[in-house]
Amino acid sequence: LADYFPLHTQGAIINLVRDPEGLVLTYELSASAGEFERQVVELGFGVLWHEIRRHHGGWIPMEVQFRHSAPRDRIWHRRLLGSNIVYNADRNSMLFETDLLRLPTLEGNRAQHDPLADSYRAASRKTGGIVAIQTEALVRMLLPFAAVEVDGIATRLRHSRRTLQRRLAEDGTSFAEILDQVRAKLAWTYLCESSLGAAQVAELLQFSETSALTRAVRRWFGTTPRALRHRQPIQIIQPGGEIRP
Repeated sequence: LADYFPLHTQGAIINLVRDPEGLVLTYELSASAGEFERQVVELGFGVLWHEIRRHHGGWIPMEVQFRHSAPRDRIWHRRLLGSNIVYNADRNSMLFETDLLRLPTLEGNRAQHDPLADSYRAASRKTGGIVAIQTEALVRMLLPFAAVEVDGIATRLRHSRRTLQRRLAEDGTSFAEILDQVRAKLAWTYLCESSLGAAQVAELLQFSETSALTRAVRRWFGTTPRALRHRQPIQIIQPGGEIRP
C-alpha cells in the first residue's frame, strides 16, 4: 500500500514506520494537495478501520494520532477508533499491533499477488513524481524528530546526493522546495486546526525560535501566526510555496 499508493494518487502520502508494538501507518495530504486535510485523514482512517474489520471483526486500533485538535463531539471517533486517541500530535497515524499483522487475510493468494506486484513495480519506474513523493514522505516522518538534510534523505532512498537532486529536478522540484512546502503546509495545519502554541509549532517544524516561525509564516501567508489562527481560511499551497485562497 505504501509503495504503490502514488500510482493511485500523489495527493496523499502513506508511510510505514516500525514500532516495538507493531507497525505505524501514517496518512496525510501532500503539500500540493490543498484543503480539507482533516476530513480526508479521518475518512482514510475510517476506510482502513472498515477493511481491517473485514479480516478481523471487532478490531479497534491500539492507538490513533491526529495532528488536529479534538472535535467537540468525540462519539464517532471513539466508536470507530477506540478511546486511545491522541490529538495535537506530531503525525496522523494508526498503530497495527504485531498480533494483528500475523493474522492471515481472507483473500491472501500468492499466485495473484506476485504478478500484481511485478506490474506495479514496472508502473512505478515509468511514473513521474514518485521520487518527489518519497522524499516528502521522509521529510514529514523525520521533521519532528531529527535533522532533515538532503544527504540523509538520499541515503534512506538509496541514492547518492547528486542522483536524488537530479531525480527531483526531473520531477520539477528540489529538496529545498519540498522541505519549504512541507513546513508551510504543516504550519497552516497546526495553527488553524490544532491547539498547539506557536512555540510548540516552531519546535515541531525545526525553527530555532518562534520569531523564525513568524518570519516564515509572513513569507508563506502574508500574515502572523496569531492572525492566521484566528482567520483560518482554506488555502492551497502551490508549487514554489505560493499561497492562494
